[in-house]
Amino acid sequence: GAIANDANILSPAMMVFRYGRLPVCYLNIAEQVGGEVGDTFRRLAVEDLIAFGLHAYDADANMIHAMFTDGRRIELNAVVRAGHYYDPTDPGRITKMRCYRVGGTFLWAYAMAYRLSEDRRLLPTLRRIGVANGFGDLLAAPNLDHPSSDPEALHALLELHRATEDPRHLVLARRLGDNILRQRRHNGFLVRSKSHRYTRCSTPEGLALLHLHAEITGTAQPPPRAWPTYPYFQCRSGDLGRVTDNTALYKQKVEDR
Repeated sequence: GAIANDANILSPAMMVFRYGRLPVCYLNIAEQVGGEVGDTFRRLAVEDLIAFGLHAYDADANMIHAMFTDGRRIELNAVVRAGHYYDPTDPGRITKMRCYRVGGTFLWAYAMAYRLSEDRRLLPTLRRIGVANGFGDLLAAPNLDHPSSDPEALHALLELHRATEDPRHLVLARRLGDNILRQRRHNGFLVRSKSHRYTRCSTPEGLALLHLHAEITGTAQPPPRAWPTYPYFQCRSGDLGRVTDNTALYKQKVEDR
């Protein structure tokens, strides 16, 4: 309604970037820069993740809901004004306000934040996300037979292995690496799945596998640092209107016409 604007709305899509991907970027900077500046970036990331876990994360459902910056939740049926979040020509298309499931991105952020800060206030949310995604209690009884091929979850497990030196984290990371090769390698390329029609060179699986290999072998020359990027190109495309290449191309499956 009239009280809502971009300055006081936290959409789920925004929170994935703000509280999932951005903390990993801050923590990468903290490690690279070091010193007082690095400490500032680390502190900001840790504070954001603690706040997210306390005020924005729905642990019972493992979801992020749209909310105002004062903490009030926004229900989809309350989005009635035409604009960025609502298309009156298609009342069902409120995609930017759709609830998001919390997965590997956030697991990576919490695991890396814990490694760099040793702040135990991060652990309750980390453990809940792990359980909700089928990984079990990652600090007590991880599920070593998980079918996931999520490269960001693999990075999270490598971060936990570095933080705790628990060999089970590396065992599970290797399991995810095997799953990536089994599920996402097709005709010499790494793909979202073997049923997807197209892929791109910037897929994150390859770098995740290099980090896994480095962790296993203890190589003195580590691979490039991993960043939680989401590359896309956006423009108008015929009947599709303004669309990203991820939607127009990389979500297509072989059976699509």
